[in-house]
Amino acid sequence: MGESADLLAEAFTDPTAAIETAMGRLEHAVRADRVELLRVIGNACRELRRIDESVRHLEQAVALAGSLSDAALEGRCSMSLAASLSYSGDFDE
Repeated sequence: MGESADLLAEAFTDPTAAIETAMGRLEHAVRADRVELLRVIGNACRELRRIDESVRHLEQAVALAGSLSDAALEGRCSMSLAASLSYSGDFDE
């Protein structure tokens, strides 16, 4: 969790670097690790105001977390998705 937490923090302090790092790890990541990387990318994209891209990654993260039956992880991803949707002005989603 430490490495994921560091990368998540970087999504807010250096979003471009966080996206680059997470994308490099995404291809080989599985299960919860993949969800966390998608969440990092989604949050970093939001910081860069790439909202549509952010929503796409976070929707994938929520769906994958749900398929893992990990309610806490799904909740964290859903909160990130809600933040991105609020940036887009999509309050109905």
